[in-house]
Amino acid sequence: MDSWVFKVCRQVGLRRVLVWGIATACGMAFCACNLRYIQNFLGGPFQMSEGDLLEVKDPETAPRYFVQVSGSKTVDTAIQEIETETRGGAEVSKRVSATYYALLIGDHWLLVKSESQMATTVKGSLETIPSDLHGKVFSTPEEIQLVPEFYPFYLDTTGFRYTGYWAIIVGIVYLLVLLYYVRRPLRWLQDPNTHPVLKRIQGWGEPMSVSADIERQLEFHRKFKHESFTFTDKYILEKRFFAFNVFRFEDLLWAYKQRTNRRVYFVIPAGTYYRAILVFYGGSARIPAHEKDVDATLLYAANKAPWAVTGYSDELSNLFNSQTAEFCAAIEARRQQVSK
Repeated sequence: MDSWVFKVCRQVGLRRVLVWGIATACGMAFCACNLRYIQNFLGGPFQMSEGDLLEVKDPETAPRYFVQVSGSKTVDTAIQEIETETRGGAEVSKRVSATYYALLIGDHWLLVKSESQMATTVKGSLETIPSDLHGKVFSTPEEIQLVPEFYPFYLDTTGFRYTGYWAIIVGIVYLLVLLYYVRRPLRWLQDPNTHPVLKRIQGWGEPMSVSADIERQLEFHRKFKHESFTFTDKYILEKRFFAFNVFRFEDLLWAYKQRTNRRVYFVIPAGTYYRAILVFYGGSARIPAHEKDVDATLLYAANKAPWAVTGYSDELSNLFNSQTAEFCAAIEARRQQVSK
């Protein structure tokens, strides 16, 4: 029969795995929705002739739209895409970000958007011609008569693969994060005894008895609660959707109040936040609360573990971080004095 602590640790591991599984499933669904782009990104650019282009009725649904075409003649349309930068409502710079020209492929002209010079062999994505661009290209009665001689779409040569490259980078980062954060909960599911809490309580005695004692404390000796932390006569328990932790007051070494002043843009005050920091053998608890509740928490901890050091100083911090064994030895000496 599994202990209560065993079950909680397993539940936490299962929740983490399920959430990452859902996130991965959403990513796979997103890829499935963009399968057409992925196929063109990986397989393109596809070589297309005049006959192939004439068969394209709608570039938004065509299976192959990242293409490479070759023509025999180019004509500048004198239409430019201008990028303007403004600051405080005033224009500070202006540049030509793209130009449009017509490329003769067979008996039809293909409108091409390009960031570079005109060329007879180009690659890019087939796109529907926007209404404003159509109005600029065919603005006079004479030009309107030329509409049948143009393909009903244009070729955008400006960075079809950029989105794919960014998606690959995001995917690699996600996989690395997934491997890092899922490895531990998967291990907890396979062997819950590898969970830090179960490993810790194994040093407190027989795990089933310790777990039963923790459960009894929660049911009959609960004192107060701050956020996700519950205080009993003997234990502090942190229980959240993705986290679970247990500490004994018997193992308390150091307790102090942490105050954090937050400012917007380093100037505007945005509030003061308090935490009770309780340092134990094997870990620490950072308990957020109002200042009066933090003070009450520290007082309660001091009464439960009178041998523990209370208050913060840089000297104590340096001693704990650089000479942990000596710090713990001093606490044990204080414990013996208190017990006498």
